[in-house]
Amino acid sequence: MATDKQIAASRANGARSRGPITPEGRLRCSLLARAVVLDCESRPLFTQFLRSMQDQLQPEGMIENLMVQKMAVAQWRQLRAWGMEKATIGHDARNAGKHDPLTGDALAFRGANNRIQESDTRLDLLFARAYEIFEKCRANRQPAQGPQKSLKRKDENEE
Repeated sequence: MATDKQIAASRANGARSRGPITPEGRLRCSLLARAVVLDCESRPLFTQFLRSMQDQLQPEGMIENLMVQKMAVAQWRQLRAWGMEKATIGHDARNAGKHDPLTGDALAFRGANNRIQESDTRLDLLFARAYEIFEKCRANRQPAQGPQKSLKRKDENEE
């Protein structure tokens, strides 16, 4: 789960966000939040996080928007995994360390670390791939106004 500092930062960024402007954009954000956010998590916080990413990256078109959504989902799920790792280690340490707290902590960390590390790596790759595709799409954008004309006066161009 997100830390208090991350939550505060997301709220601050979300307050500056214009958010989705079109009804279609609002619906997409809402549907994504419903599909990704667990009942025990905050949909508004996820939506603010997604909007902050959209504001920073300024995606254009469907593919770029989908890649930003994938990045937001990957990061959200990674934060969830980190929160679960913390909770699991604490739980396992309490249960395994009833007789020897140090051994209980070590066993709990080893077990949780093995379970979470694979998910963490997979989510890092998902984020990185989505960002790579986003950057390729951005690099291939067609200029909106066509080629730039020379700013020199006509008589300067003739020399």
